[in-house]
Amino acid sequence: MEVACASLVHSYSACNSPAVTFCLKFTVGLFVAGGIAFVLLAIIWLGMSRFFEKGQYYVTYFNESRHENGICGNHK
Repeated sequence: MEVACASLVHSYSACNSPAVTFCLKFTVGLFVAGGIAFVLLAIIWLGMSRFFEKGQYYVTYFNESRHENGICGNHK
């Protein structure tokens, strides 16, 4: 791990210095936070896309009344 750490940051001689540790943790944290934000935005975008589509309206007409065909009793 020391070789990889030393190759990433050339100006520090010790891999366990507080500045290198903070920098690496911050970079990893920023990467993880960006990934989570990207996934959340993708879920929201994909879920909301169906609300922007143009829908279709259906209308139903009944030609006779319920009173005329005897459903509500014989009220003539």
